[in-house]
Amino acid sequence: MDFKFTWSADWIQKYESPWGIIEKFKYANAVDGNTVLNLIANDDVRKLKGISNTGRRHRELIHLRGIDYEVSEKILGINLKRYNDYILEQALHPLSINRNKIDNNFHQHINYCSVCLNTGYHSIFHQIKFFDHCLFHPNKKLIGICPKCKKTMPEYCINKGNIDAYNCICGQHFLGSKNIRVIFSTWKNDLSVQSKTVNTWKMLPKDLISTYQLSYPFYNYNNYSKFDKKNLSQHLVKIPELLIAAFTEKTLDNSKVINIYSSDNIFKIRDNHYHLRKNYNEISPHRIRNFKSKEMYHIDSIFLEIYKQTRVIYKAISRYILNKVINMHRKCVKKFDDTYEDGPTCLHAYAFMLWKSECEGRRLYPGIINQAQISNVYDFRCLNNKFSVFPKGPFMLHLKEILNTFQRNPSTEEWEFNLLRYNISAISYVVNRITSYLLLERYIKWLEIMHHPKEFKLLYPNPDIPMYLAKIPLERHGKIEFYFPNGRFNYMENLIKEIDNRLTCF
Repeated sequence: MDFKFTWSADWIQKYESPWGIIEKFKYANAVDGNTVLNLIANDDVRKLKGISNTGRRHRELIHLRGIDYEVSEKILGINLKRYNDYILEQALHPLSINRNKIDNNFHQHINYCSVCLNTGYHSIFHQIKFFDHCLFHPNKKLIGICPKCKKTMPEYCINKGNIDAYNCICGQHFLGSKNIRVIFSTWKNDLSVQSKTVNTWKMLPKDLISTYQLSYPFYNYNNYSKFDKKNLSQHLVKIPELLIAAFTEKTLDNSKVINIYSSDNIFKIRDNHYHLRKNYNEISPHRIRNFKSKEMYHIDSIFLEIYKQTRVIYKAISRYILNKVINMHRKCVKKFDDTYEDGPTCLHAYAFMLWKSECEGRRLYPGIINQAQISNVYDFRCLNNKFSVFPKGPFMLHLKEILNTFQRNPSTEEWEFNLLRYNISAISYVVNRITSYLLLERYIKWLEIMHHPKEFKLLYPNPDIPMYLAKIPLERHGKIEFYFPNGRFNYMENLIKEIDNRLTCF
């Protein structure tokens, strides 16, 4: 087949996204997305009834399922699949990303820098949720809406229909010049990364990073991924600063990150097997007499110990909030707890009680603050060799999923990290840090409901998990470290003060 098109592989600029390349080709040849797909489609697409009816699965530009790579090389001068894999490796360099779930790291719709798109350029870094500013223009915030119609940009895929290159569905044109020669000449410009964040990100030591198990809320995207479609990116943009803080001597801004770490000898602390056995015997003496194996007994004992620890942490956080954070409203809480009147006058009492009822998985009713009602083994589950935690709610669903991901069967070779191989001190440290952080963050969510009720549907907080980074040595020596965004406690205090200004309860 004799391909004759206006095109030069020299027009492909540094870190250019497949979408950016295809838009350039569309513009240079005055064709639409269907025409491009018809040119480079693979056999799976050609088996369909018509190119115009091809759905998103065959038009998407992350896995490139509908592209014939050899044909793309003939037309564009590059194997689009090989090129895409290369720039993804460059952009996601420090992290080991599960390719099956890599879509969750990308904006579904076009995210762009207005300065770059003005010249017909779009970067893969613009599309990844970790970054909210342009790598070439660090002062330019990335945008996801059309300036004309104010609607979300078209999807990150080969456009369907007769939409011209660099156009929104509404007709908004993004190129800054109508002179095609001027546009072509700008495509030959060398681009230099100016973002300190991206430059530092690219230099992170991947070999060193690979010696740690890194955990952050969205790295495996299972059950809770459905919860957080609107606000996910605002959390993921914190990953670079947390990872940079974890693996460089100097952070970009020390004031933005809190580093908490264990002792250097945490992995050397021996398990108290007598305590674990005695602890477990209290709940399941029949299992002690007829347990399957010493190994299974030990694992079950750990599950129970972690469950009880999360219960202790919950009670401690509950006391801390009541006695320290909202101590001026303790009488309000007690009054509401005694009477349970609808529409309490004290928003702090209401937020606290709603937080408690969610954490305990119980309906709001008089006497819920009486923690003596919470038994040591309330609702403990030790099923299918999975962790069980005491508090309830979407944040705790995340905690369970993280913990259970950490103890996948090594024979599957899906993960080389198994938390159950670690001593109880290390396991407890990980659980305690995450549980405390998530419980306080969930309480902040309930405060936000009280402060801005109109921003939430059904007066229930969004279950989007707050960002943190855990750094756990795979070789079991050294310390366990956590990195959290700074300023959250001050934010909580300000919320409390602003709510206080609206109250007349004291």
